[in-house]
Amino acid sequence: MLNSKEAGDQNVLVFEGLNAALEYVENQILDLHRPAAPDATLFLPEMAIFKNLKPEEMRLLIEEVNPKLVVFEKGQTIFRRGEIGTVFFANARGAVAVELPPSWS
Repeated sequence: MLNSKEAGDQNVLVFEGLNAALEYVENQILDLHRPAAPDATLFLPEMAIFKNLKPEEMRLLIEEVNPKLVVFEKGQTIFRRGEIGTVFFANARGAVAVELPPSWS
């Protein structure tokens, strides 16, 4: 995009070329139709570890922990042995494998 100009009551966008204009429009369309990320708090009541909490306890947990939904790709390392933990991970969907070299088992 080259610049934005005022034209009467409308904003006019001026682009360096057709490709820049198309890229801008594509991004606008994608932003409109991109699904919102799921709220991490929706998963907590479904998890076995939290199922027996009373509504007030769940509310306090959510306030205190401020949970965030993190999506990991298949095969992605979440943490390594020896790292100091600063967060609590709870698996909401899918599966997690713990892999140790044969010498550590």
